[in-house]
Amino acid sequence: MKDQNPTLDSLNYLKKYINLRTDAILLAISQKLSNGIAYFIFALIMAFVFIFVSLFLSLSLAEWLADLLNRPGIGNLIVSGIYVILGVFVYVFRTKLILNPISKNMGKIMDMSDLNNESAIHDHESIEEAIINIHQKIKGAEEDIHQNIDDIKEYYSFEQLRDRFIRSISTNPRNIINVLLILREVLKSRKKNCD
Repeated sequence: MKDQNPTLDSLNYLKKYINLRTDAILLAISQKLSNGIAYFIFALIMAFVFIFVSLFLSLSLAEWLADLLNRPGIGNLIVSGIYVILGVFVYVFRTKLILNPISKNMGKIMDMSDLNNESAIHDHESIEEAIINIHQKIKGAEEDIHQNIDDIKEYYSFEQLRDRFIRSISTNPRNIINVLLILREVLKSRKKNCD
């Protein structure tokens, strides 16, 4: 057992734990925000594609009906087909093309140093990776706090206090002699005051 008082480390363990919890909360908020922004951008892109598909389909149908025999609207149908293919492509690969890059960029943009000098959030590939990392560090911080509490209990146990007292007396008897002399003087002065 170390002779150093473990209560001195308690504040550091508690500060580390609070910082990690703060980071975890900020990461959770950032994850929700980045997912919301990503889906909003995805919805805007799909709306844009839908508007153009609808526009060209409408133009194609109008021209096709007007020129039933010459069919000059076939060009508009091809353009509409391209937009349909583009929309299907974006929809199928939305996670890879839109959602993941936005999430990764949000993870890289986050700099918690202005809020927390000892932030555990660093340049991770994604917010998900940072969340996994922060939860592992929180678990370690909780174990440190539990170990610190056990060390404090052990440090202030009767056996440890007795051993330190005896060791203190045996290594430097001058202290106990000084205490006894002071105590003798206090008792003398009390006796004088009582008389």
